[in-house]
This record gives sequence, structure tokens and C-alpha cells, in this order.
Amino acid sequence: MAVLLFDFDGVIADTLPGEIKYFLPICKEMGLGISSAQDLKDLCNDNVFSSIQKLGISLPLYFKAYNKFYETLNKKKYIAKPYPGMIEFLKETTLKNAVYIVTSNLYKFPADMFSKYDITGIKGILSGDMESSKTKKINSIKEQYPNEKICFITDTKGDVLEARKSTADVIIAVTWGWHSKEVLETANADIMIDSVFELKEYIECFYYF
Repeated sequence: MAVLLFDFDGVIADTLPGEIKYFLPICKEMGLGISSAQDLKDLCNDNVFSSIQKLGISLPLYFKAYNKFYETLNKKKYIAKPYPGMIEFLKETTLKNAVYIVTSNLYKFPADMFSKYDITGIKGILSGDMESSKTKKINSIKEQYPNEKICFITDTKGDVLEARKSTADVIIAVTWGWHSKEVLETANADIMIDSVFELKEYIECFYYF
């Protein structure tokens, strides 16, 4: 068995288009100073919540904006699309491994997607509205599996840097998400992966490392 920790946004679900279309107008309306796709990506150069506070935005105000975003998506009946092959991969890998979601997003975003696609094997969702630090979330899972290797899979520089401070054994950066390959290379993940198929192959061999 492997213990696999997946980021949600940019790894499992293509959430950036929805944030550009529906979240940025809310940020503008509420005067948060987040106005472009690049602004959203830049928040992920560090811990997202630290980046938000550095902009002078209080976390309660940010969560208020994000909850409004969630309400808008519900009204539009919009759920971000999973990346091709990801749903099938998750269903397969949860049969063999302990799989967790470690995200800065609200709990209900991944929960809604997993309900829609009938993904029932996720052990837990450690969300941003529960704990802001991904380092702490990764460590809390390692405490449950002290004798197992922990593999963290993400798509942003900030997450790689947070994971470096944690007890994760292997950090994978995937290149199909929010941050480009060039940005991810500056964070020095253990391995860079370019497709869901390649990720599946790596995980199948992970037991032997």
C-alpha cells in the first residue's frame, strides 16, 4: 500500500477557468485587489493564505468571497471538469492505496465532485477551511502511517515548498495545472510528471522505491 496525498485544484480538477469567470468578478466587487489569472496563480507561489494576508486581505473576508463564489457556481450548476483520465485513475488507485485530498480549497468543492462522479474510496479531505497549513496536514497524515511512504502530488510551487517542510517522502509536481513547468522547476520537486498516464505508471512502481 502507498499513502497518496493529492492536491485538488490543478491536479484532479481544472478549476482555473471557473475562478477566472466567476471568482475574479467577486474579488473586484469586494475590492480584494485580485483581478487576473496571473494574480490567482501568484497566490500559489507560497502558502495561499499567507499570500492573501500579505496582500492585506483578512482571511474572514477571503472566505466570505470564496463562499459567495461557491454559491454562484451552485446557481450556475457549474462543477469544474476533472482532467482526462483522472476520475478513472482515482477509482483504481483508491482500491489499492490510502488516498487523501490535501487542498487549500473549501471542503465542499472536492466533496461535490467526488459525489458527482461516484468516487467513494477517498480516506479524507483536508481542506483550507479546516487548516491553512499544508505542512501540518501532511504531517498529520504521516502520524497515522508512520511506517508507510507518503507521496504528495501537487501542481504549484508554493505546495512543493510547503511539502519540503513536511514529513512527505516523495513530492511530485504535475505540469498540467496552475503553474507552468518553468515555475515548478524553481521549487525542486522530487519528480516532474506531464500526464495522468505517466502519473499512473509512477504510482504503480511507487511500492518498490
